[in-house]
Formats: sequence, C-alpha cells, structure tokens
Amino acid sequence: MPGEAGQRVDLEEQGRAVGAQHEVEPHHAAQLERRARADGELLKELLRSQGYYDASVEPSTTTSGDTIQVLLTADPGQLYKFGSVSLPGLEAAGPEAADLRKAFTVKVGDPVNAQDVIDAGVALKTALGEQGYAEAKIGDQDVEIDHQTHLATLSLPVTPGRRIVVSLWEQESDR
Repeated sequence: MPGEAGQRVDLEEQGRAVGAQHEVEPHHAAQLERRARADGELLKELLRSQGYYDASVEPSTTTSGDTIQVLLTADPGQLYKFGSVSLPGLEAAGPEAADLRKAFTVKVGDPVNAQDVIDAGVALKTALGEQGYAEAKIGDQDVEIDHQTHLATLSLPVTPGRRIVVSLWEQESDR
C-alpha cells in the first residue's frame, strides 16, 4: 500500500486486531463468509480513516484439510488530501490567533487522516488553555470529501471565549 511507513504499520497493527476478533472456529461456510465480509468492511473503514476513501476490499476463503484461510485483498486507491483547512472563530483570539493556528498541525496538502485531525484538535485546545482561554470551546469537525478531486475540506469551529490573565503580586512587608 502506498503512503507513509507509519501509516502502513498502523494499518498492520489494526489489521491484526481485526483477525484476533474471530478466535472461535466457524461452524459452517456461511458464517465464515459473513465474518470475512465484516472484516473486509472493517478494513475499508480503517483505510478510510487513513485517507483512502476509494479503497476496495475483496474477502476470499481457501480450505486446506482442517484449515480455512481468509484473505482480504485490498486496493487502497488514491490517498485523499486536505484542499482546505479552516478554524472559523479562531480570529476572535486577536493577536494570539496566529500562534494558536500553528498549534493545529493539520495543513492544506496533508493526508486526510482521522487521528491526525483528532490530535491537532487536542493540541489546539491545550494551546488555547495555555494562552489564557480557559473557557474555549472546540466545535464538531466537518470534513467534506470530494471524490472527483480526491480532496477534502476541513472546518473546525473554535470559540476562544474571553482571555483570563492571572497575575501574582508579591509585596515585601515592612519590618
């Protein structure tokens, strides 16, 4: 599968977890086929979470004596990337908005990776708190996929709220 080595490892680890879900031997071929189709759908979902929205997965089974092997053949298709990334409302943070935007590490041209978007949202929420926006709210992400261009748009609403500045004063006592 094309893509970053880290993405390949993630999918391999997640794929092993898919296989581990079916430790009980199926009693008949129909049950095995249902499980293979379900695992195929799960693999497609894992591929979509990595940015492969046109992935196809074909399950097949072979029998050799008492051993039944299920093979999931996957074609990931083209990797989708972000064509636009917006954080509407962040500008309300005023001069801090540019630095806060840097905390959200997903950029135009990046692969549409669900975990990267989640991690960037957490980093932005943390940065908002560190800059004094303790009551900041991050809205629900909206990702729109364009299957014609293989691009996605990401919008993540941000409401910084008011900035809270805490200052400590120390006074020397008179003796």
